[in-house]
Amino acid sequence: MKVGILTFHRANNYGAVLQAYALQETIQQLGHEVEIVDYKQQYIESKYRKVRLNTKSILSLVRSIASTVIHYHEFSQRERNFNSFRFNNLALSKNSYDKVSEIQGFDALISGSDQVWNPKATGYDKAFFLDTPESTIKKISYAASLGRDKITEEEKNFIQGNIANFDSISVREESAKDIVSSLTNKDITRVLDPTLLADPKIWDKFLSKNEYGDYLLVYSVGPLNNLLEIVNKTSKKLGVKVLFITEKKIKTGSNQVHLKGVSPEKLLTLIYNANFIVTNSFHGTAFSLIFNKNFLTIPHKDSGARMIELLHMAKLDKRLIKDAERVNGLIEKNINYNTVNAIIDIEKKKSIDFLQNELGIANRKNLNN
Repeated sequence: MKVGILTFHRANNYGAVLQAYALQETIQQLGHEVEIVDYKQQYIESKYRKVRLNTKSILSLVRSIASTVIHYHEFSQRERNFNSFRFNNLALSKNSYDKVSEIQGFDALISGSDQVWNPKATGYDKAFFLDTPESTIKKISYAASLGRDKITEEEKNFIQGNIANFDSISVREESAKDIVSSLTNKDITRVLDPTLLADPKIWDKFLSKNEYGDYLLVYSVGPLNNLLEIVNKTSKKLGVKVLFITEKKIKTGSNQVHLKGVSPEKLLTLIYNANFIVTNSFHGTAFSLIFNKNFLTIPHKDSGARMIELLHMAKLDKRLIKDAERVNGLIEKNINYNTVNAIIDIEKKKSIDFLQNELGIANRKNLNN
């Protein structure tokens, strides 16, 4: 079967490209031919342009011009790194598409993973609901995410009006399962994010030697909030240097380094080699689990459900932290990954079974549990 994946692969976002690669590799290992549908989503891509102008007001425009000048080199480097990753690792379709109605040549289309059903992330784009004219294409969602555990009535109406296209539906979070179940009479399955689904060996080729010695890695997306307070307390307790990966402007102290525009490959290496990780990212949390690292996750107040549910599944609720007062009691305790990996293996089997049932059994290669 020839399978097309429709997702956020063109976003210069670590989680977006890594989950796309992971789902691609998993479907290949299940014995199917697979391509990432090269769909151009301008609303998403505009967030990662080198020149980002805010024309809401004169002051906003001046500030955005200043920010573009300051960060232009960083954005350019980041763009080059992501383009290189896509070119070298993603099996992109030969054709690029501006409209989902133009997509053809596939036996099955998969929407997902990532926040493909978050209207705020897609600009209410119906493409990720696979509204294609070809009735013979099997349409599946894999680990589609709403991004939040609560959505507006407008968003519910949008999803309900488009979800009928799917032959089978799976989502990434239990909260998404509850919401989507209320909008359709179709069965909804909860599955793992592709990064956790894939054979961990697929990441080995991206890993390189540690060039920083002992360090605490801070991987932050979105608002910093109280992250810096937690990081400072953690780093003092560990007594190691701090490496930051964030697009936010931060003031680094002694023995702290702000790494800018790093490649997806380098991010994986930094997570793999870190002594400890502090993150407010879903995929920062996921890769901490994949590489069996000790970590703390700071859930975002609006979109933290993704991380909360992931760690609840892994019986690691205590690794969720909202204030620096709890740091001391967590750093000294190593995570029991025998238990965590056993839980993930069970969830992985359920997720693989979903894909096999929906895509059909092909010449399956060995998939590690």
